[in-house]
Amino acid sequence: MDIQRRVLDQISKKEVVELLRELVQTPSVNPPGEEEEISLLVAGKLEAMGIEVRSVAVESNRPNIIGRLRGLDQGTSLILNTHMDTVPPGDRKDWSFDPFSAKIKNNKVYGRGACDNKGSLTAMIMAASAIQKADVELKGDLLLTAVVDEETGGEKGTKYLVDKGLIKGDMGIACGVSNLDKIYTASRGGVRLEITTKGKLAHAAMPHLGVNAVEKMAKVILAVKELKLNHRPHRLLGGPTIAPGTLIEGGVKINVIPNTCKSSFDIRTVPGQSFDRVLDEFKECLHNLKQIDSEIKADVRVLRLTNPAEISEKERIVQVARDATTYVTGKKPKIAGIPGATDARFLINQAGIPTIVDFGPGKLDQCHVANEHIEIDQVVDAAKIYALIVLKACGYQ
Repeated sequence: MDIQRRVLDQISKKEVVELLRELVQTPSVNPPGEEEEISLLVAGKLEAMGIEVRSVAVESNRPNIIGRLRGLDQGTSLILNTHMDTVPPGDRKDWSFDPFSAKIKNNKVYGRGACDNKGSLTAMIMAASAIQKADVELKGDLLLTAVVDEETGGEKGTKYLVDKGLIKGDMGIACGVSNLDKIYTASRGGVRLEITTKGKLAHAAMPHLGVNAVEKMAKVILAVKELKLNHRPHRLLGGPTIAPGTLIEGGVKINVIPNTCKSSFDIRTVPGQSFDRVLDEFKECLHNLKQIDSEIKADVRVLRLTNPAEISEKERIVQVARDATTYVTGKKPKIAGIPGATDARFLINQAGIPTIVDFGPGKLDQCHVANEHIEIDQVVDAAKIYALIVLKACGYQ
């Protein structure tokens, strides 16, 4: 307990705020993939702490940062993983402050990425710093991975590091956004489909001579809206969902009956649900629609597949995180499922590492919105919780 208290005493609210603001003030927008500056910043912070740093990139201007605090090879190893990239700020007229100003108001830091995911990135770095400052010798290794590309799929970030065998450990946490009152142990996967309807060109003054592909797509969208995917609800995630019409494009000119139309569909799957079955159900839906309207001709193309992810709440990392959170906040977090996908899926499904799907400071309703913000005290608490998790998971002398 003396060592734990010594570590926690190293976490300064002032230093947490300074680092969080510096990270927010360093734009890392993706797309287009502007993570180089923040990658260099994170690498420099870790090196200044005496942490071993490695830079690994698919693209030279988008380096992933791997920090390693080596233990004595006598304990288990822990991975703390989070991302450095953010979505674009959108229309700046929607913001009350410059989205990269890191404005402080009412004990909150405002700015793009403050919540998603620079709050957890700050906490992760400050936790490692506290262990170093307290001169604690860990038994197992601590691996810190700050990655690029999470907002556009993670192919050049966490997935790349896993594919190359550069992320190895006994347990992990995808440090993200859970308000510290939830530990997400499951996440949905996704199927993104593009459907193309085909028609026949004609003059708009004589529409009866053509087949309007946009009108046919309207029927497809309404049919898909009523489609109930045949899969039992997940205990944490509920059932799968479909969001039709996230993109619709068709026609050549306003006075020409369109002969093609495209629309994309976002399907969120749950653990145990088959991609092939989802695709079959969509094709069956279109087949049934053609029985009603023989002029409907439609093709389906898969744009992206994302696996769901899940670990047992009995995994040691879940129990360690629960205990550490209860110690710091006085409240026991509940086990829950997150509706979106996180990079934890690569660690769980590909690397076979029991990883908390998402856990950290901030509220989900602050992700990707104008006036994004995070409570400073929660970031401080997260740093303390991460530090305690490291001590418990890795062990110490």
